[in-house]
Amino acid sequence: LFHPKKFLAPGGNGFADEMMCLFSYSEPAVQRLIFDWKNVDYIDLHHIFSRYMEKALRKGLFPSPIHKISYLPRRTFARRTAGFDQAEKIAEELGKLLEIPVEPLLRRRGFSKAQRKASFRDREKNVKGKFVPTKDLAGETVLLVDDIITTGETGKEGARILKKAGAMKVYIFSLAH
Repeated sequence: LFHPKKFLAPGGNGFADEMMCLFSYSEPAVQRLIFDWKNVDYIDLHHIFSRYMEKALRKGLFPSPIHKISYLPRRTFARRTAGFDQAEKIAEELGKLLEIPVEPLLRRRGFSKAQRKASFRDREKNVKGKFVPTKDLAGETVLLVDDIITTGETGKEGARILKKAGAMKVYIFSLAH
């Protein structure tokens, strides 16, 4: 099941410097595990997922040293429903394991519907302008954690905003694609 894969969003995106995922979401066991984690309160699974991510990162999969770890924040409704933000939990654990500071570098603004409910064509429009940076990132290299990458539009928008805030490089790392 463990299939680390480097890729860029379909067509390349010009904002994220690299994107990587650990698992293929087409694997039924991966789907079940992530679904249960997000919906059935297996909150401790972030400890396991972050260890896999740590192992992959220690192999030097991204070319530049990472200065900060952050995450793509969930929509307020989704966070409230689940009781936590999955990407934030993984980022926090990963930061401890790698001894890299974790900061919320993006904040959501406005309303957007769930990406999984948007058509593939509408996903870019659904997240456009929905993030704002929380600080200046002049010259920083950021690892941006996400749970699942489908089209890459959420990560692309998050990376775009971080670059606008001065980030030199933005790497996106997700559990599954």
